[in-house]
Formats: sequence, C-alpha cells, structure tokens
Amino acid sequence: MRDGRFESLLDLTAELSAPSGDWTVHYLPWLDLVTPDATQLRMAAQHIESLRSQGPLLVCCALGFSRSASAVAAWLLLGRHAASVDDAVTMIAAHRPSACSDEAP
Repeated sequence: MRDGRFESLLDLTAELSAPSGDWTVHYLPWLDLVTPDATQLRMAAQHIESLRSQGPLLVCCALGFSRSASAVAAWLLLGRHAASVDDAVTMIAAHRPSACSDEAP
C-alpha cells in the first residue's frame, strides 16, 4: 500500500483479508463472479467518493477484474466522471487493460 502511496483501501473481497497498516480500509465483501446489484454498486461508489478525500485510493478485489472494475465504473458514472458505460470502460481500460479484456474471467 505504501509503495503505491495509497492512503486508503476499498476491499471488495469476501475470500481474502486486506493488508493491515496505518491506512483506512473499508470492506464491502462481495462474492467473486456474482454480479453486484444496484444498491451494492451505489454503496461502493459512495465509499470511493468518501475515501478519495483522504488521498490516493486503491479499490481491490482478488483478481482485479470484475468486482473492482464494476465499483470504479459505478463511481465514474454516478459521479458524472464518465458520460456512459462505454466511456467508463475506456477510462478503466486505460489504467488496467486486463480488467476490461475479453479474456478476464
């Protein structure tokens, strides 16, 4: 976390524990390969927005494909940082191409 200069972590894993340290951690334990519902996505977007005020934020799940990408896409859309789902996917792919790849699980 410190090597990446992150101040906070939004952990979306239900199956792994987050690294401990002197950073803020919020947990939203979503099951892998289970599509989050609108309420879960809204909650994740709210957590992202809240944690951003503390500095650089890492949103993570076990593999970095579906859960974290979905949460960030929800934040991009709800915060009007992206105009469409396609825009959100393009923005995420620019930083983490494997999250938006057809080869992602």
